[in-house]
Amino acid sequence: MSHQLLMIEDDARLARMVADYLGQSGFGVSIAGDGQQGLAAVQANAPELVILDLMLPDMDGLEVCRRIRALPGALARTPVLMLTAKGDPMDRIIGLEIGADDYLPKPFEPRELLARIRAVLRRHVDGPPAEHPVLCPSVCFVKLLAAVTAAMVRTLTFRCRQPTAAARASIWAPWCQKRRSRHYSRARCDGCRSCAAAM
Repeated sequence: MSHQLLMIEDDARLARMVADYLGQSGFGVSIAGDGQQGLAAVQANAPELVILDLMLPDMDGLEVCRRIRALPGALARTPVLMLTAKGDPMDRIIGLEIGADDYLPKPFEPRELLARIRAVLRRHVDGPPAEHPVLCPSVCFVKLLAAVTAAMVRTLTFRCRQPTAAARASIWAPWCQKRRSRHYSRARCDGCRSCAAAM
């Protein structure tokens, strides 16, 4: 039986990607778009863990955490993992002090989120930890990584596309040899004497 999680996140695209990624690891994830919907979902569905964004449109994530801790019975002990773009260390400290079980700032590594969820569940769920397959990087993983750290992905993509010397020779040499008078001096083709002389 899969663990049932609740994600309270107003960024619908990010929430959907996180849900898809965690779904590949055997988790069931429901999504609430604001604090009020999230609190109602906690009471109605009793999730095993709540992934809570700190910046919500209707109320602060810290207030949502306080209200979860004020719920009756076992609901008050629902694990809460805060996930937010706010980088103020004081928010992190306050969140942990009022009852959050863990805190992960954005942008985040999806595999770290998965590892933290499993660690929190091990501390709260009775019985031995469930076995989960180790997933290879997938399209879902790449899309989620792009959503939470677009700048990093652009940098990695740029680096991956840098041609080797052999690749530059195969790409530029035929062009330069046909049009020696219009070669580019910065194009290191390694196969065209005309370009080599200009460099």
